[in-house]
Parts: sequence; structure tokens; C-alpha cells
Amino acid sequence: ETFDEETLSVDALLTTESRVAVFDFKRGELIEDILITDGAELPDHAPMLDTHDRSTVEKVYGSIRNFRKTPDGVVGRLYFAEGDPAAERAARKVRDGHIRDVSAGYRVISWEDLEPGETRTEQGIKHTAGQLPLRISLAWLVREGSLTAIGADGKSKIRTERKPSTESDHSM
Repeated sequence: ETFDEETLSVDALLTTESRVAVFDFKRGELIEDILITDGAELPDHAPMLDTHDRSTVEKVYGSIRNFRKTPDGVVGRLYFAEGDPAAERAARKVRDGHIRDVSAGYRVISWEDLEPGETRTEQGIKHTAGQLPLRISLAWLVREGSLTAIGADGKSKIRTERKPSTESDHSM
């Protein structure tokens, strides 16, 4: 279990290299996106939000720190704001296993787009776009992380077990 009662914090796998359907505002359509872990620019600190709601500071549950790249994807430690009833309520839901999904908000810096059916090899991995266009995000910046009821990436979850210490060998 990675939840720490003393610091009111927990580890979470924020992103993986899974295909995730997102709306591309420039194209005006749904695409699939793959976030290449090696291309992540990790901040020292980012806000932890309620379902990507950045419209008010009331939806900030705390912060995410200790970002690191792992073979599974980008991991961060979620710190809940002590004394904030909404944050403490969310922390209890995480601790008790009621909230498990997380999601990262990010800004893509460089990418390769593939049209449906097109194939390209990036960093030694062959990617083929399916019915939707495929964006391979080669460089991207983590802007925030969110607790969500159902995350877009089904593999991005609160960590329930500690991984071996070799995981930090991929840290920035």
C-alpha cells in the first residue's frame, strides 16, 4: 500500500504509453494520443485537481511532487491538502479504494501525426493508426494531475503496492 497517513500522500501512475482518445481542438475531431514516457518534461510540482477542473482554486486538492519516469510510465506522489475538507474527503476515498483512477493534463511540445491506416516507427516502436488519426507525443510537459471517476487511460491508477527501488533509476 502506498498511502501514507502521516503525510496524507499516495503514489500514482499518471501516464502510460497506452493509446488514449482525446479531442484535438486544432483538427476539430477525436484522435488517439500516445504519450512517449521518455519525452516527458517533469515539473518539480503540479496541482492535483478534481477531474481537470481548473476553473477555481477550490478544486485543487493538493499537489503532485516527486515525479519520475518508470518502465510503466510517469509516476508522481499525490499530496492532499491537510485542513481542506474536500481534499481530506478525497484522500479518504483514495485510501479506502473508492477512487483509483488518475489522469494527467499536459501540453504537447513536439509530435508526429499519422492518418488512419498510416504506419510509422518512432524510437524503435512501430505504430499504426487505426480508424482515428494517431498522435505520437514525442515531447510533452506535465501541467497537472487529476483524480477522476473514470480516467481516459485505463492503466493510470493510484499505486496500491510499492514497486522495487530500481524504478527510480529512470528518474529525471
